[in-house]
Amino acid sequence: MRDERQVRDVLLAERITARYALMIDLAGQATFLLLLTHFAGSSAFFLWLFVPLFGFFLGAFGALFPLMVQDAFGIRRYGSIMGVVNMATAVSFFGGPLLAGLSFDLTGSYRIAFVAVAALFYTAALTLTQAGDGRDGGGIRDVARGVLSAARGFLNI
Repeated sequence: MRDERQVRDVLLAERITARYALMIDLAGQATFLLLLTHFAGSSAFFLWLFVPLFGFFLGAFGALFPLMVQDAFGIRRYGSIMGVVNMATAVSFFGGPLLAGLSFDLTGSYRIAFVAVAALFYTAALTLTQAGDGRDGGGIRDVARGVLSAARGFLNI
């Protein structure tokens, strides 16, 4: 029985790329964030049900995103691309709490901020459907080249 599960897991890992897994992950985060926003205040049962599921998808993002970047671009440019991506995430780390606080100050609830984040997660998942796999030189590689070019111009490198 154990060997059958291992074979099944290996086959699944070969069939689904990191990009598709990340799309599922982002959609899962968005879905459970919306469910938490809607149901968590009504019952402790929903809170106990949805928080672990949201946490599963939230934790998976940290493993899947770097894997997707490596699959799409290879290890040669991995450091440069992840450096630019990590610099860009600093904007959300700074602006996200400010916008969430503004949402609470204006409405007395974080609901608007959470729904906006869920919409961004769904948008990211849909955007990944349009990205190439990196082997054809198009899709996601063209986006990354544009981002790196803009970063070099901004930093005068």
